[in-house]
Amino acid sequence: MNNDSRLRQTFPAIIYLLVALPLVFFLSWWRQPIGVPDEWAHIARAAQLADGILFTEVASPGLPAQGSIDPSFNTLVQQIHEQRFVPLGQTMDSFRAATWSTERVLANNNAGVYFPGAYLLSIIALLAARQAGGSIVATLEWVSLANGIACVLIAAAAIQITRSGKWAFLVVASLPMSLFLFASASPDGFLISGAMLIAAIVIRIWNDQVFQTWQAVLMTIIATIIVATKIPYFPVFAAVLLCCLFYGRKGNELSLAGSKRHLLLAGCMAALIIIPVAWLIASKAGEIAVGGYKAGNSSEQIAFLIDNPASIFAIAVTTMQNFGLMHVYQIVGNLGWLDAPLPFSCYVYLIAALLAVFLLDGSRTASPAKRLALLLGVLLSVGAIYLSLYASINEVGNLDGIVGVQGRYFLPLLPFLACCMPALPVRNGWGVATIALSAVGVSGYALVATIITRYYM
Repeated sequence: MNNDSRLRQTFPAIIYLLVALPLVFFLSWWRQPIGVPDEWAHIARAAQLADGILFTEVASPGLPAQGSIDPSFNTLVQQIHEQRFVPLGQTMDSFRAATWSTERVLANNNAGVYFPGAYLLSIIALLAARQAGGSIVATLEWVSLANGIACVLIAAAAIQITRSGKWAFLVVASLPMSLFLFASASPDGFLISGAMLIAAIVIRIWNDQVFQTWQAVLMTIIATIIVATKIPYFPVFAAVLLCCLFYGRKGNELSLAGSKRHLLLAGCMAALIIIPVAWLIASKAGEIAVGGYKAGNSSEQIAFLIDNPASIFAIAVTTMQNFGLMHVYQIVGNLGWLDAPLPFSCYVYLIAALLAVFLLDGSRTASPAKRLALLLGVLLSVGAIYLSLYASINEVGNLDGIVGVQGRYFLPLLPFLACCMPALPVRNGWGVATIALSAVGVSGYALVATIITRYYM
């Protein structure tokens, strides 16, 4: 590999680290504490796990889950919520005065049933901050920083190891919403960066025609954590493993013997099914009410759809009409508790840039069958996201659109679209690079400008 080729391979990852790491530091200390959707619940879940409580104390069917929460933390959450539109310059000192206590009370927390694996780094950072005697806000800052650095490093590794789609990966990882979730206590950051790493490994396998045991094991560990955290992502990761069964081109010698490869991937698929299902049953995650919504009757919802199959189309149409554009904006970034939108011009540019890099920098080695299989997995996961929210929090027979879905739920699926998209012929790869780099710049500007405008002016 000559110097120019080496530069092309490493340049996107280096640029990403140079841009993303300072932004993670900025977000960890300058955004509003507990300012990411459901972040208070995820901090409470990490604290619950740090106390050694694996299963939340109360998970009754049809009711919100209840778990042990430090009352001092609960008070701070209420204080921040009440003053969330007051500039941080006027409130931060009072927020920082809150400290952890040794008391515990039961309170509603739908994240109390979430899989522990997604919180490992948050637990470590939380325990270290507590041991150092830090305030609650200081703990949140260190948890955000630890998660942010880890997610950025995972995303950078994905950008580095993928054989194609580097610029597409760079834009996805640099979106304001991606970085905002990275630098938080939310497991969504790991879901996005972990999905990127799996997609990069898949592209590398397809390109190099080399399939190794460590790749299957690593993909399965990450995918199992993601699926156990949010079941609707199962179809896309199942499609990934199925594609790996048939990655070789006709006439090429495979790096693993067929029977050994099939046995390995069968074990991986079994883990991807058994562990999430076992956690779903043990934690009663499928039975509780979600967030502040009234619990839906899932069996009645599914029965309604079976009895009225035409309603599926009607629900899809009304959902896209009422919420489709909002979901697209949220994928790019609607920060805070969905109360800090970016400048409109940034939405226009970033959406156009995202489409451009996906079309111009797609996978160059995958067969049409693999692209189709993975695309089907993505579409099934999208459908599962909508179906899960429809069945759990929407009224039976509702035809006015599915409420409760947020654009951030689709971010882990974007890297796999880079695997699905065939790269259009372009004469100058640096043209794609220019689009991607400009998008990174616009993302950074939009992120910083929105945080300053929303929280300090």
